[in-house]
Amino acid sequence: MAELFISVISLFVFVEIFTLGHFREWFGTVFGTGGYQSWYYNSSKSYYIFEVDFSYIMLIQAMLAIVYLVLLFARGVDKETLRRYGIPGFANMTCFCSVNEYKLLSGGSNREVALAVLFLTIFFEAIRLFDNNQKICRSAFITSIIIGFSWVVSMAESEAIFFFMTNKEGEYVASLGGNMTSLAGDLEAASQFLKGNGFWATYASAQEVVEEKFQPSGTDYIIHVLGDEQRNKYMSQFREGDFKYVATIRKEFTDYEYWIERANWFFYRELYKYWHPIFLNAYEIYWERNTLGEEYVVSDNYEIQIIDSNFAL
Repeated sequence: MAELFISVISLFVFVEIFTLGHFREWFGTVFGTGGYQSWYYNSSKSYYIFEVDFSYIMLIQAMLAIVYLVLLFARGVDKETLRRYGIPGFANMTCFCSVNEYKLLSGGSNREVALAVLFLTIFFEAIRLFDNNQKICRSAFITSIIIGFSWVVSMAESEAIFFFMTNKEGEYVASLGGNMTSLAGDLEAASQFLKGNGFWATYASAQEVVEEKFQPSGTDYIIHVLGDEQRNKYMSQFREGDFKYVATIRKEFTDYEYWIERANWFFYRELYKYWHPIFLNAYEIYWERNTLGEEYVVSDNYEIQIIDSNFAL
């Protein structure tokens, strides 16, 4: 029971420090709006060792743990070296393994605790470095090796897959720096339509990179607009923003758009009331603001042709 009490108190203190005293907001986000998006996490499972987290920041933690373990055994295992190298080495190694175990079993990515431990480790080493000036050059050399090697390894996987395991097919898109096997023509068509004008996208895509114009609100995906405060801020920026078009995902492109519309009706009801569709490509619909205070503008540029009326109901 005492261990449970200590764990709860430790969690509270830890969260209070890293949220600057906003424990209640953290709790509400994790179990409130965070729970609302449970589908967004654990969506797929990975069971292959090559699917471990080889991201740059996590590799730095792995390299740091290895350095600690090497120093621990090189200097002899005693009480002092265990405290100096064993504890931080074990903590970082445990965090790295836990992140990857979670990823392999659930497909999700939760690094918060691991990155917090990594930050504290680096902060601790930086303080010791300034207290011991004669070791600065050696420590800087080791640090540069860790950072450089982590970068090489993290990029090597993607580069190897690109150069040795993929076909160089599709159309080259200069602004993206690579080939697209589909939708390249849609990007070009939308770019010609936009003519450099700004736009508000509910789901950020490659179009933002092509145009070099990004979501005015700073929130790339509308599914992340969670809670009353964020919704009010999002809508305020939407109403007052200086952009000409709005881009939404076509329902024909993905069924998720049906859910996105219903889950974020606070936005779509205003979109349908004050905007009307003017352009579409394979995956997006572009909307233009109504003029003269009009509401619910419906395009009449449609024709109905009866093919066959002889069918049974």
